[in-house]
Amino acid sequence: MKIILVDPAFGPDSFNTFGQSHWSSVIHHGLCSISAYAKSKGFTDIGLIDLRRLKGWPEFQDEVKKQHPAVMGFSMRSCDFNMVMTAAKIVKTMNPATIIVVGGPHPTIAAEEISKSEYIDHIITGEGEISFVELLQAIESGRTSNRIITGIRPNLDELPFDDRDLYPDYHVTLNMVN
Repeated sequence: MKIILVDPAFGPDSFNTFGQSHWSSVIHHGLCSISAYAKSKGFTDIGLIDLRRLKGWPEFQDEVKKQHPAVMGFSMRSCDFNMVMTAAKIVKTMNPATIIVVGGPHPTIAAEEISKSEYIDHIITGEGEISFVELLQAIESGRTSNRIITGIRPNLDELPFDDRDLYPDYHVTLNMVN
């Protein structure tokens, strides 16, 4: 199953900004942790779309079309709300069968608000590593899952190290901005 995680950047002015400053170059540790845990549980076909690397929504559409994910996972802070909702609408318009999962700080405090969107299939509140993998297992086996999922708090000592390979040239870019 092809899984794409999305780094939503920091709003619409973030397109085409990767590498221009420290803030536009940092990796998203939450996504890296979720990717590492999912890979440790056998979900190895995981990629990333980093909106900071794209020129705009047409390029996002091209990436989604090229990667053809079964599941897309979005991290959402409150400042990312509009970017994530726009991206989810684009994905669902392109392929209604793509399962859209959102998690992060904003869904944790505003799950009911996000649940009003017809473009969001699942909302994970709290910690996402274990719950995202359980959701993937349910999807893979054809089982249904709740729309709003309360995240299971992991034992941090048992989580694998972050999957920094999700951001393949992070170290090169970091050296450019220092």
